[in-house]
Amino acid sequence: MKKETIIVKNLKKAYGTKIVTDDVSVTFYSGEIVSLVGHNGAGKTTFLNQLNGTVSSDSGTVYIHGVDITNHPNRARELVSSMPQFQVPIKGVTIKEAIECIGLLKGMKKSELNKSSKQLMDYLAIEKWQSTTGEKLSGGLQRLTSFAMTVVDTPSIIVLDEPTNDVDPFRRTLMWRYLRILANNGATVIIVTHNLFEVERYSDRYLMIDRGKIQKDVNVSDIKKERHILHQVSILLADESLLDNYSHQTSVRYDKFEKRMSFSVEDNQLQRTLSLILEWLREDKIISYDIKLKSLSDDYEEYIDE
Repeated sequence: MKKETIIVKNLKKAYGTKIVTDDVSVTFYSGEIVSLVGHNGAGKTTFLNQLNGTVSSDSGTVYIHGVDITNHPNRARELVSSMPQFQVPIKGVTIKEAIECIGLLKGMKKSELNKSSKQLMDYLAIEKWQSTTGEKLSGGLQRLTSFAMTVVDTPSIIVLDEPTNDVDPFRRTLMWRYLRILANNGATVIIVTHNLFEVERYSDRYLMIDRGKIQKDVNVSDIKKERHILHQVSILLADESLLDNYSHQTSVRYDKFEKRMSFSVEDNQLQRTLSLILEWLREDKIISYDIKLKSLSDDYEEYIDE
C-alpha cells in the first residue's frame, strides 16, 4: 500500500511582486513517479527547490515523513536527494570520484559505495569514462554523472530538474528505467521535464503547473484508458468553409496560421469522420489529414488553447 511521503499545504513564494508558487497544496506518495510539466517560468523549479529546502517559502508548509521542513530546511537536505537543473561543477574530479564523494558524504560504507558506484556506472553505460575528469566530459555525460551522484545511496525521496537534458536517447531510457526501479521499490520520484512523451511512458502522475498553480493533477493511467475511446483528428484545410461543419463542437481547435483544424472523436464517430475526410479529399477541400490516439501532448495543447 502506498504511503504519504510529502504533504504540501498552501505553499507560497514570491520575488517582489512576482508570485512564483501560489497557494500550492498536493500530496506525494511512495512508489510513484510524478512529473511536473508546464512552460518556462511556470514555477516548477521554485516548487522543487521549496521541497528540497534550498528555497524558503513565504507561507504554507511542507511535511516530509512528518517533518515540517519549511521551518527546518536542513532536515529537507537530509531527507531529499536532489539533482539540480544546471550541471554540478566537477572540474578536476573523475566520474568515479564524484559519485563516491557524494556517497561518503551521505554516510555510505566504503564497500557498499564501491558496489553501488560500479553498478550505476555499468547500468548507465558510462563505465569507460569513469576515470575522465569533469571538464573533459560532454554535457550529456556530466548530466549522467550528476544523476548517479543523486541516486547512489538509493534514496527514498528524489527530486530531479530536467535530468535528461543533453543525454542521448539510449541513456535517457536507462535513466527513466532506473527511476522506475527505485519507485517500484518504494521511492517517491518527482521530476521536472518538458518531454511529454517520456512523461506518458514512464510517469504515474503529472502535475501541470501554470502561473504558480497546479492546474491539473492527472493519473497517467487515466489518459491511457481515455486513449482507447478518443481519437485525435488533425486536418490541413484548403477550404476554410469546412469549419462550419464543426463550429458547434467545443473540442474543435483551429490554427489560422497553419489552416489546421483539430478535434477529438469517439470510436463510434470514427467511421463517419473518416468517410467525410475521404470525401473532402476527393473534392480537394483538404490538403492532408492525420488520425491518432489522443496523447498527453494533445491534453497539454488543449489546456494551452483554453
